[in-house]
Amino acid sequence: MIRLIDLLRESKEDVKSIANEFIKSNSYKPYPTHDCKRSTYEFVKWVKQNKGIEPNVLLLAPPKDIQKFPGVSGDGDSHIFSILNGFGIDFTAKQFDSSQPDIKIAPESDIESQYKKIGGYYTNYPDWFEDGKTNLSIVTGKQIGRASCRERV
Repeated sequence: MIRLIDLLRESKEDVKSIANEFIKSNSYKPYPTHDCKRSTYEFVKWVKQNKGIEPNVLLLAPPKDIQKFPGVSGDGDSHIFSILNGFGIDFTAKQFDSSQPDIKIAPESDIESQYKKIGGYYTNYPDWFEDGKTNLSIVTGKQIGRASCRERV
């Protein structure tokens, strides 16, 4: 329990350090070898095994404007990435915008504004997404396999 409390107190630099440690591991394969779903699954599994905690996961709805944000599929893509210590850690943001860093780390409070720019869909009442939600926080890594970042959720 003390280890978990210590990890939750770590700063953005410590989150970057964990992400960098992961990309040097055998579990990491860069995009497009691992898409968002697979890289998130591998990161959650790796952090759980090596750091003793399981990060949360954020699933974003596909963009409504598919012509402006066609995604990899051409049909608009949902997107999934990990949340650790209040920061989103995205290993595949380059699939939406090649100018994105290899590891996009954003405070949770900035995720909406940052992902709107590259195709994240945020609205209070989308007509096609469950109960008007535009994102879904998933607590356990086991649930990741139920959502594809290339399919509408």
